[in-house]
This record gives sequence, C-alpha cells and structure tokens, in this order.
Amino acid sequence: MIQEGIFAPSDPIPLMQNLNFRLLIIFLVAAIGFQSCETEIDISAPYKRIPVIYGLLDLSADTQFVMINRTFLGAGNADDFAQIEDSMIYDNVDARIYYGSGENDFVQLDSIRVTDKDLGGVFYAPTQRVYYVPTAAFPSNIWNATTNFELRVAADGDDITASTQLVDVSDAHLSKLIPSTNAAQAISFVGTTGGYVSSFKFEWRAFKHAVKHEAFILFDYTEQRADGSSVPKTLRIPFALSDASAPDVNFDFNFFSKNGEFFYNYLENNIPVDGAVVRRAFGSLHFVINAAGTDFSTYLNVGDPVSSVGQDRPRYSNINGGEGIGIFSSRGLYTYEKQMKVNSSTPQTIIELVTGVHTQNFCFCDPEPGSTYSCNTVCQ
Repeated sequence: MIQEGIFAPSDPIPLMQNLNFRLLIIFLVAAIGFQSCETEIDISAPYKRIPVIYGLLDLSADTQFVMINRTFLGAGNADDFAQIEDSMIYDNVDARIYYGSGENDFVQLDSIRVTDKDLGGVFYAPTQRVYYVPTAAFPSNIWNATTNFELRVAADGDDITASTQLVDVSDAHLSKLIPSTNAAQAISFVGTTGGYVSSFKFEWRAFKHAVKHEAFILFDYTEQRADGSSVPKTLRIPFALSDASAPDVNFDFNFFSKNGEFFYNYLENNIPVDGAVVRRAFGSLHFVINAAGTDFSTYLNVGDPVSSVGQDRPRYSNINGGEGIGIFSSRGLYTYEKQMKVNSSTPQTIIELVTGVHTQNFCFCDPEPGSTYSCNTVCQ
C-alpha cells in the first residue's frame, strides 16, 4: 500500500541557495582531489563486532536450529572476505535456550556442520556451522503459548540475548477452519450441477502470538512412467498471504475466496510436460496454514521491498535489544489432509480433473481399484 505523502515533493529550494550549494560541493570535491596526492583516506570505521543471529522455534520440527555468526571488517574487497568462513564465525560459543526462571531451566545447543548450503550465495559455501538442539530435549510440558523462550549466547566475550514466545497452533485457535477437517465433508471445486464454484473459501482463525499468516494447498499425485517406475510428486498451490490486525486477537481470516477454476488453472500452468509419463494418479489435498511469530512478522514486513524513491531500507532485529542483526522468533504450521476420491459427493470435481479443458492432457486417474477412471486403463 502506498503511504500518503511518500511521493510528495519537498519544499522548493530557492535558486540562489541551490546554486551556492552546488558551488560548495564542487569546492569540496576539488579540495579532496588536491589533498589525495599526499594523504590516503581510510574509509573504514573502527570495527565493532555485531552478532548476526537467525533462529525460529518450530514445534512441528524434530530439531531446533540457530545460526550464530558475527559481522566482519577488513582492508580490501568485502566479497573476498565473505568467502572466508573465519571472517564470520565466533571461535568459542556457549549457546543455551532458557524456558523457565530457574538457573537449570535450559537446554544446551551443540554445533553441527551442514554441507548443502547454496553455492550461488555471497557468503562461504557449501558448508556452514549452525547450532542445534533436538526438540525432545525440552520438557514436553513447556511447549505452549505461555512459555517465554530466551536465547543466551556467550561468544568470544560477547553476551547475546533474545526472547520469543511460541506461535500457538492448537485447535482452539482454528475454530473457524474452512474447509472442515471432517473427513466426510468433501472438497468441491465444481458445483453439483457442473460449472466451477463461484466462491471456494479457505477461512481460519489467527494463531496466538502470530501476525503474518500464509495459506496454501499441497496437491499430491504419483507419476506412472513408461519404464514402469512410479514417482511421487507434490505441487504447492498458493492461496493467501495476509497479516492479522494485531497479535493475540481473535482475528478471523474470512475474506479469502476464489473461483474453483483456480485449482485446475494452477495445475495446467505448473505441471511440466513429460512424454515419459503415461498416467498421473491423484492422491490427497493438504490444506496448510503457516504463521510467523510477532517479531518474525515484523522482520518480514520491514524487509519488504522499499516502495518510495530515495528512501533508506529500514532494519529490524530483536537481537540484543535491536543492536544485533537477524531474528530469534517462532513459527507455526498447521496442516490437514483431504483425500481426493471419486464418490457421490465429489464426482464433478474429479471428472473435471480427469476430463476438463485445463487438465485433460495430464492423464489423471483414480488409483482406487474398479474406479471409472482407473489407472489401469490407457490414457487417451
């Protein structure tokens, strides 16, 4: 959204004042040029080590990871230094996550080296040191929305802190969920008398301790290939991305709806053409809601592209009270599965997938034995 006044011109500068300003700039540039023959200018500021921390607690994960790095400074090309691992890592790190007020209410993080870092990035790769702790190392009764988790790191004499609460993905915050998790209630992108439904809705209630919410659909199918092999596939179909009005409110995301044709359109445009595939057996639809914790939401929103001319990009971090770089927050993931089956309540939705104008060339079939659209038949 364009904010009012961002593109408004500033007050005009009088012509003579503008001319004097330009002459002053020319004079300063000339003075620097004369002095540069005798004096080297050091453009590097005094080095200040700043922690760079990234960690997101996620109850759905079996392991919690935190990246612990630092800024660097050196004489020369910064891109060259970025390719040297020692430029960014602390030598001695003691990292803990506290979950209570007692001095023993913490878990210790250990270091591990990951080996699949993208080679196309600016920083060193393909390995990277990160810190981790198994989720099972925490007491099971503390994984709730009331617990305050505090990251405390002692690294080469630096004390680093940040805290967060968990995104609450309990059913109590999903009482408005549509489509229903009731397995008997089928998904319909096509009406009972034909034609795409005019308003396919995906509605839910905001998670506690979360602001930014993302909804998407995962469509599972299996490719049967000419050589006799089968390859499972999953297609991610975006649905909505929006923020709650504020954290910790009963905010209902009840304004998202699409024409049912969106599902078939997305399949048509995102399943690659492959002559080696002879059939595609449709499987399940997974409806997923992904939510970012309050600080993580702010971090993402501040990092959005700058929409004004000449505006500096703002920065947000909750590391060391905002003095660090990065984020320590939480995220939550809620997903439920709907089987795509040919039955009395969803025949039009399946028929459209198999024979409809958007997807008829993908040879979709029903893996259930005896189905009208059996995968044992030859795709026409």
